[in-house]
Amino acid sequence: MGEEKKGDLSEVYVHKFKLKATQYLLAYRFNEEQLELIMIGPHQNYYRDLKKYLKMR
Repeated sequence: MGEEKKGDLSEVYVHKFKLKATQYLLAYRFNEEQLELIMIGPHQNYYRDLKKYLKMR
């Protein structure tokens, strides 16, 4: 479920869904045998914030 991203976000999958009138995105990746949930939030500035968060880790 979700779409695998490319470039800076390779190996990260993003699933989009709506809650009421707002679109949310959920980022995750597979880490060895685990599913790592990375970030959930509204679409506005989501990818910018996701890249910033992953860079800090």
